[in-house]
Amino acid sequence: MNYKNAVVLAVCKRLIGWVLLITGMLSTLVSILKFLSLHIDNGSMAAAFLADPYKQLYIFVYGKTDFLSFFWNNSPVPDLGSLTSTNSLYFFAVYIMIFIGSAVKNSGAKLSSRLFKTGEQIEDQLMEDQIKGVTSRSRAEIRSTLSIPDYSIFRQLLWEIIPFVITSGLMFGFYKMFGF
Repeated sequence: MNYKNAVVLAVCKRLIGWVLLITGMLSTLVSILKFLSLHIDNGSMAAAFLADPYKQLYIFVYGKTDFLSFFWNNSPVPDLGSLTSTNSLYFFAVYIMIFIGSAVKNSGAKLSSRLFKTGEQIEDQLMEDQIKGVTSRSRAEIRSTLSIPDYSIFRQLLWEIIPFVITSGLMFGFYKMFGF
């Protein structure tokens, strides 16, 4: 792929990555808030003591974020009793979307970094040719002859799987420890 296509691809990857990342994070946060508001109070005095401030916080956040009504109405609430239920599978798909978005964003960032370094090298080559007095090619000619490799998201995804597994394990342990 030439320099111009690589620039467009890097920008697109970064934008798509940010959209996936932010959408997944908002939906997951709303899902967790909805889950906790439904399951935090099990009828004991200690649970009621802990649940009251949380429920006040939930009402406050829900009331002040009207612009997130799409997420409040459509974010799936996981069912830990049945991890294969439709809502649980949708929740895990949205949760995985966070890590995929992060991998796409990081892939675009690495490609942008490579393009920045390549642009500096082109400028250095043009200056060296001017100092030597050699008639050199133009910047556009050099860029058109370059072949820039693409950064795959799968290279980035490996580093995203590790935090996914760790946070999933911590969340599952937290929910089981507190009896959800």
